[in-house]
Amino acid sequence: MSDRCDPMVFYNRIRPFLAGGQNVAELPSGVFYDQGNKEGEWKQLRGGSNGQSTLLQVFDKVLSIDHGSNGAGTANFHDEMKEYMPAEHRRFLEQVERQRTIREVVMSLPAVHDIRVAYDAAIDTMYDLRSKHLSVVERYISVPSSKSRSERVAGTGGTVLNSFLRQARDNTKAAKSSDVFPTM
Repeated sequence: MSDRCDPMVFYNRIRPFLAGGQNVAELPSGVFYDQGNKEGEWKQLRGGSNGQSTLLQVFDKVLSIDHGSNGAGTANFHDEMKEYMPAEHRRFLEQVERQRTIREVVMSLPAVHDIRVAYDAAIDTMYDLRSKHLSVVERYISVPSSKSRSERVAGTGGTVLNSFLRQARDNTKAAKSSDVFPTM
């Protein structure tokens, strides 16, 4: 992306097409979906988000990366994103959630150094992925938004962007086994 796409071009010309109609000041009623006969309905849907990736949610589940709830007693962002996935993907995630996690297996074994090292390497890889995502967001969204009239930097999925991504990254690091048991 960095080789061929200028951050200002992405922010001003491409990103608006990825945004949804939920939590957008300019679209207080959301987006009107016309059925072709001047009838339809207004919908407030989130825009595209990394949280809609089934694969990332599977990794979070099997590695026991806990993103918690949003504090309002409602489903957290990651749970809400499941509603945007194909039904088969949601069912697959439900099956994964019923299984024992890799972390549970690792922690149930005697202190086997190689297994913990491998588990922590998987956590580190997820942490690196989330760090890279955060740096791309900062370059392509945060910096360009500071040059525009935006009051609040929100992700296309409607989250308060940088703090949300930092929290997801920090939650990832917290899943390391070496945080529970010292490495040998």
